[in-house]
Amino acid sequence: MSRASFFRRLGVCSFAAVLLYAVPQAKADPFLVTLEKPGVQQSSLFLDPNAFGATGVFQDDFNSDTPGLHNSLAFDGLPSVGSYGPTWVQPFDKWGGAGGVGNYFDVNHRYPGAPSETTLTLNQPERYFGLWWSAADRSNELQFYSGNTLLETFTTADLIKFINSLPAPERKQYNGNPNPPPLKGQNGGEPYAYVNFFADPTNKNVTFNKIVFINDGNTGFESDNHTIAATYSSTTPIPEPSTMAMMGIGGIALVGMLAIRARQGALR
Repeated sequence: MSRASFFRRLGVCSFAAVLLYAVPQAKADPFLVTLEKPGVQQSSLFLDPNAFGATGVFQDDFNSDTPGLHNSLAFDGLPSVGSYGPTWVQPFDKWGGAGGVGNYFDVNHRYPGAPSETTLTLNQPERYFGLWWSAADRSNELQFYSGNTLLETFTTADLIKFINSLPAPERKQYNGNPNPPPLKGQNGGEPYAYVNFFADPTNKNVTFNKIVFINDGNTGFESDNHTIAATYSSTTPIPEPSTMAMMGIGGIALVGMLAIRARQGALR
């Protein structure tokens, strides 16, 4: 399966902008992908679901899970929501752990018994997924499925191209661990970004129920604060009428928008 990713940048939001503008597409794309402001490690949709008109919102921060290998792991401790296959939970370090505390999710076969690929299976169709993608390297890959149909593949190369399309000051702020010392600035050659995946805003029939996390090298795919939502009505926080900046709760802002083309294939 080819990993070439065809994508189109839709627009960039400055902190003085009120709206993000999307370039009309000749063909519908399965996902709209946005980044949170550099250093932000939680989804703005999770922090204020009402601003997005979101329902069925859950976040898994892995902090209540025992570090080490799990044969399976319920999403946020709720089997009714979904579950991961074999999963490695790692205590925070320079590679991951939102806020520089607790644990994080890792696909890393360097650890004894740890998998190089893990699937999150969700019990109902979902329309949004977000994760703090830390220490992103060339071996990391995400795949989104609806049943056995592959909707989209997103790799670190796509993430880096997205970040590199932003103005230089914002671009540089994504590199290195953003948490307080002694973690601050460590691993400065790799991006740390919260990435939001919105199923096609123009087509409510586009949903997914499986996410595959792949690490095909001798590294790790570190992430944290996995967030899902069954529905949403806005891909950006709704500002107050007097607000002149498109800012979310706690000063969070989206800094970019990207559309990526569909590719289809068989379930791995």
